Amino acid sequence: MFRKHQSVYNYPLNISAIFFNGSTPMKDSLTVLYITSENTTTSIPLELATYMRKSDRINLHIVSFYGAVPGEPLSFAKNVIDLNIPKSSIKGAFSKVNKLIKETKPDILHVHHNFSALIAMLAARYNKVKLVVKTEHNDHRFAKWHQKILNIPILSLADIVICNSVSTKDSFNSLEKLVAGKKAIPIYNGININKIIAFSTDENRRQLREKYGVAPKERLFVCAARLIKQKNIENLIKGFTAASYENQNIRLLIAGAGNLYEDLLAVKNSWDKFNKVQFLGILPREEVFKLINAADFFVMLSLWEGFCNAVVEAMVAKCPVVCSDIVTLREVVGEEVGYFVHPKSPDEIKKAILKFASYDQISIDALGEKSFKRAAELFDIESTAKQYIDQYLKVR
Repeated sequence: MFRKHQSVYNYPLNISAIFFNGSTPMKDSLTVLYITSENTTTSIPLELATYMRKSDRINLHIVSFYGAVPGEPLSFAKNVIDLNIPKSSIKGAFSKVNKLIKETKPDILHVHHNFSALIAMLAARYNKVKLVVKTEHNDHRFAKWHQKILNIPILSLADIVICNSVSTKDSFNSLEKLVAGKKAIPIYNGININKIIAFSTDENRRQLREKYGVAPKERLFVCAARLIKQKNIENLIKGFTAASYENQNIRLLIAGAGNLYEDLLAVKNSWDKFNKVQFLGILPREEVFKLINAADFFVMLSLWEGFCNAVVEAMVAKCPVVCSDIVTLREVVGEEVGYFVHPKSPDEIKKAILKFASYDQISIDALGEKSFKRAAELFDIESTAKQYIDQYLKVR
């Protein structure tokens, strides 16, 4: 049997819609095997799966292909089936997934990341699973060569290809578009609005700013991102520290971990004369929600994205957003909400930081309300979950 565990970070969901009023599936509910890559606090697929579990129309089994990541908090999803598959084991991976499919007898397989997706899809086809769903999470133009090779059989094996934005769908190359065809549909990622606004209190703001030593007069900028090339943290540090020479009443807190930490720490030590940048490491989701609610502004300068949940979560927390001028963030953040800069220009970044830092509280609040309104209208997790389940119901 497969090991199940209850994650440490398990918070009750605030479900208000009748559609999600049951935790016990109906007799004719569909069984969904929902396979994601790793069980971590930053897993977007796991958060959505936890929400969908509240529907009585499906019986959803959450599976972590690789299991927990050493040194990172687990997601708050309960009863995750942890396969603990070594990343080099193809034969062993197929055997485990095949056994799991035989045990759970799913009507639907829903997969995400490429290698785990391909293995699971092959096992699903071998076992004649009725419907195979694949979610695409990132801009295909920036995929690695081996990912591009795997994309073709993966898209061929899928019955439905859910893209987390129109930009992601449009980023398919010509062969991918030919293979995916009408199977590819955009459904935006969903944000759990209630969880975020639960921390929009003056007391939380006071405690968090005190915790990280942010002075009352300082304008607090936050970035929550993995410390990898895609997120472009180096140029953020350079632009922000350049701004600090002209305005020392600014602070930048960066939440996240990644393989570039040591390099980025060296950049900070070289550029940050006034000690205005601080790395917080990877934080549990609840702590991130507290942090963005205590911030004045949010910054995301990615070189590419598929959607970017972090920036939308900041919008829910009523943070005005400085972000990179890329097609995905223009689609998601919106022309009237975001302030867009060239991500590789520290000078543009510096000017944006200084501009935002000069805003009075009335202007900040007005921008924050616009941000919240857009996020609430377009990216509520309840709407996303319903759209996903509507796709599952096509199996009937």
